[in-house]
Amino acid sequence: ETVSVGADVTLTCSRRPSSSGYLFWMKVVAGNLPEVLAATYTFDSNIANSTPRITTKQEPGTFLLHIKQTELKDTAFYYCEEIIDLQRTLWNVTFVKVKGPEAEITTVVQEPPSLPIHQRDSLTLQCLVQSESDDHASSDHHSVHWFKANNDESPHSKLYVHGKSASKCERIPETPSVRKCVHNFSLSDVDSSDAGTYYCAVVTCGNLLFGKGTKLEIEGIITNNITEVIFLFSFCYLCFL
Repeated sequence: ETVSVGADVTLTCSRRPSSSGYLFWMKVVAGNLPEVLAATYTFDSNIANSTPRITTKQEPGTFLLHIKQTELKDTAFYYCEEIIDLQRTLWNVTFVKVKGPEAEITTVVQEPPSLPIHQRDSLTLQCLVQSESDDHASSDHHSVHWFKANNDESPHSKLYVHGKSASKCERIPETPSVRKCVHNFSLSDVDSSDAGTYYCAVVTCGNLLFGKGTKLEIEGIITNNITEVIFLFSFCYLCFL
């Protein structure tokens, strides 16, 4: 079940009033232990649990869980657990996904456009991602991947998996709705095989946005074409001696 932030959710669990036991509403978030939200008897009872946003209620044959004004942290699995004579039974397992406002990526900038470097050096590439969102938007609304392309290839020709990446995000005090993230990608002990253009790719809301790329030029490398020209020039020079 998918709902928007601020919406109300009601989940229903069946009861067997003829049996004597207990009913629990449970919540499970990935990586955490189950959390007990409410408990009651399987038979009719006035016992009810409530918090400012989460309440439970018994009705004929049902045990209701009501979440008021959902928040992003309410995304989880919910289920009803019945215990009768030490036998456990799970009912109505439901995954509730609370969807917040999507952040809009406004800027993807890579600096500098080109970067000359010597072999065996280390370097760090940067990708600046700027987005606009409100306070309800998730803090991890996008992810960044790095691609490498040779001079004759398109940006998505090769996924670059080596190196170290790191990110730092902050909101701009003057405009709190604007969020700026700087994503770094580090290489060490570079050699001729590292030459090419590196692109950061921002994945958000099902879209893929590329930066304009940073061209890494390894200084001190003589290409095959230049070598051939030097050889031909030397050969011609010897012929005239």
